Amino acid sequence: MKVLSRTSRWLLIAIFIVLTIFAVYGISVNIEKQNIRNEITDYLSEEHGLENIKIEFIEPGSTYKYRVEVYSSNLNSLSYEKMTRIEYYFSSHTSFEPLEVEVWKYICGKDSYMIFPKTVYKNGEPVYEYTKKDIVVMYDKPFIGMKDDYIGNTKLGKPDKTELCRDYYALRPERRSVTYRWYDHEGKTICCVRSHNGEVTSVIDYRT
Repeated sequence: MKVLSRTSRWLLIAIFIVLTIFAVYGISVNIEKQNIRNEITDYLSEEHGLENIKIEFIEPGSTYKYRVEVYSSNLNSLSYEKMTRIEYYFSSHTSFEPLEVEVWKYICGKDSYMIFPKTVYKNGEPVYEYTKKDIVVMYDKPFIGMKDDYIGNTKLGKPDKTELCRDYYALRPERRSVTYRWYDHEGKTICCVRSHNGEVTSVIDYRT
């Protein structure tokens, strides 16, 4: 029986290590993709009533790690305004890491929709224009990460009280904080939101 040389043994070990790394990476990617499928599917079905949802991964662009297409049998039942809410959620309000997932296209039967910063396209034709205000107003309350400029644009309306931190105007912008409060008809606080450096960092909803 021929004995392998030391070089050959090290070569086999190196090949084994490389194959193991690729196998582990492949498993990790599959788990990551399944988590993405689950989060997108759960959100669309629970929040918007979409049915027969299918998530397909396609060739990513140069910016995002993953690019997906979303299929649903009743997507056409949503207004364009609600479609913008979906896109805004996926771009800034999920557990995904920044630049991780790009929802490239929404497909329902023969119709496809693409949502860009200010336009919804249906089958390649622009059909709806929107602004961030249009999107944010559909949320029940402010959320962590929301800019102060949009605090008053949720279903709560404008805050009943705005409290600036001590020495607010003497502080550098990055050290400033603000507390916003909403009250019910009895004067009880129903929601308290705190922001730091112009962005919401804490939301307490006393109704839940």
